Amino acid sequence: MLNVERSGKGRPVVFIHGIGGNLNLWKDVIPAFSDDHEVIRYDLRGSGLSGFSSGSPLSVDIWASDLHSLLDTLGIKRAALIGWSLGGIIALEFAFNWPDRVNSLVLVGTTPKFQPPAVRLFEERAILAEGGGMEELVKKTFQTTEEAFAPSVRREHPEKVQFFRRMLESNRKEAYAATSRALVNADVSDKLESIKTRTLIIVGQHDVRTPLSDSEQMCMKMRNCCMKILPECGHFYPLEQPELFSHVVEDFLSTIEG
Repeated sequence: MLNVERSGKGRPVVFIHGIGGNLNLWKDVIPAFSDDHEVIRYDLRGSGLSGFSSGSPLSVDIWASDLHSLLDTLGIKRAALIGWSLGGIIALEFAFNWPDRVNSLVLVGTTPKFQPPAVRLFEERAILAEGGGMEELVKKTFQTTEEAFAPSVRREHPEKVQFFRRMLESNRKEAYAATSRALVNADVSDKLESIKTRTLIIVGQHDVRTPLSDSEQMCMKMRNCCMKILPECGHFYPLEQPELFSHVVEDFLSTIEG
């Protein structure tokens, strides 16, 4: 069972979070969309308050199928998908499999396939979570997470960094480990050229997790894509620059018909 929150009226927009997060990642951007859109945000299987069976595998295919079932349950035929990090990979997988259900894509800090350093990080964190739990994992690794925020955000808004820390600590260790292992195998790179959906790629000026070069290469492979760089932003877009993020996304969605 997926934990879902639904608000507003208008054209549907679905927000998909990434690893370590939950639907509250989007809390500061939701007000900007609720007047003109039906906003759906939910916890991925294994995250937040959504279900997870201990020992069960997770994968991009499973998460995309969950989203398909969710839209069916909510009676939504077509929606804009806004995915952050892992959420963007899920959105790409969904758009490849069910293109008629998507009227636009917004890929935020997304890569179609994680590079070896990131793969090693996810493998190490899976082991740490299973062995010592989330408190131990966060204690040993959070400095690296903190460095993925823009320097100005770390300096001027430490509360934003701590918000994500608390969110990360609230994860269930088995589910977080399974999510980490799913990211090791995540790869939608061979599907990009087949996706015709209007797409906006957003990349942060200081995003060390999914740098500009990754976004540029992804955009060049997609048929109907544009890109926007967010200044003074690292990897945690909706927390770091919620107003600017919302403005950029709203501008893009306003150009989409249907």
